[in-house]
Amino acid sequence: MSPLQLPKNAASILERAYRGDANLTDIDDDKWLIYIIDNAPADAKELCYLAMDHWQTVEESERDELSFLKPAVQAGTNLSLQNALDYHLQLCERRLASGEPLGDDEQQFYVFGFIALTRPDWKTHGVTVVHCDLDRGKWKVTQCSGIPINKLGLEVTSVSDMDDQFDNIRPQYDDSENTGEDNVGGAAPEGEWQFLVYVKGMSRSEAENLIPDPRGTPDWPMGETCLVTKKWDSRVEEIREDFPVAYATFVRNPIIPANGQPSICKRHPSLFAIASGENLQSVEIVEMQWDQNIARSDEELKSVGRASRLTMYSCNPASVVSTLERLAADDQKTR
Repeated sequence: MSPLQLPKNAASILERAYRGDANLTDIDDDKWLIYIIDNAPADAKELCYLAMDHWQTVEESERDELSFLKPAVQAGTNLSLQNALDYHLQLCERRLASGEPLGDDEQQFYVFGFIALTRPDWKTHGVTVVHCDLDRGKWKVTQCSGIPINKLGLEVTSVSDMDDQFDNIRPQYDDSENTGEDNVGGAAPEGEWQFLVYVKGMSRSEAENLIPDPRGTPDWPMGETCLVTKKWDSRVEEIREDFPVAYATFVRNPIIPANGQPSICKRHPSLFAIASGENLQSVEIVEMQWDQNIARSDEELKSVGRASRLTMYSCNPASVVSTLERLAADDQKTR
């Protein structure tokens, strides 16, 4: 096998499924399709039964209905893994075009991945799983082989049920073929700015829903957002005291609380935003002029904040990130 490549139209197909196109997704009945690769034995039905027996005990009469996988209808077994990927995405495209199933193979199936029998000794050496993921704004496809039959149900259903990510599962097996351009996601925001947003009169989650963050979607790892929200219940005027302290706290210990990992982003030392009120019509963008010297106590930093000069801007919630990034770029030019 070799690195897989996504067809040119893959991103548009996968994006529609990811956003919940009803023609492609029905989480209650999504089954993983099984493809036979490189003239491996046509044992898809046997795999279904063996994998189900290890995963869940059901009556024999209910096996097909309750199974998490089913054989794909394919013309012959002389397919490559790349052929299977192309065909799988063609099924998705046909479903989008028709708006309804076109045949037995197009009953509800799991769109983002499939299972492949790639060798005759699959009962002892396991099967291959292929999966497509949106990773930092870019679609990628990865594969891993050697998943044993007794673990297959647990591994793949944890992915399709969104209890785990394929990226966490495949390193446990043979994922050495993922060396192509289409096997990696978007670039990590190494050294990119993050901006603090003080939230008053609403919850942090409400503010995050109202203010679009291009790095705030689930395909971005924790700690890589453009905006970092902070609930603020005291007077708005006291924010100017808190900001130098919050900046200093981050610089001294740039650890992401949710996962304990060091942040790869930088916190901007002078720009922040204030989102206030239940009906968020506009957001205040604030530029604080101070010396950014954090070799002080918190009380000294509060005093610096009180004495600092502020420049205020207003923008709509949709423009918060672009406004902050533009001001940060202008600030960089003047230094």
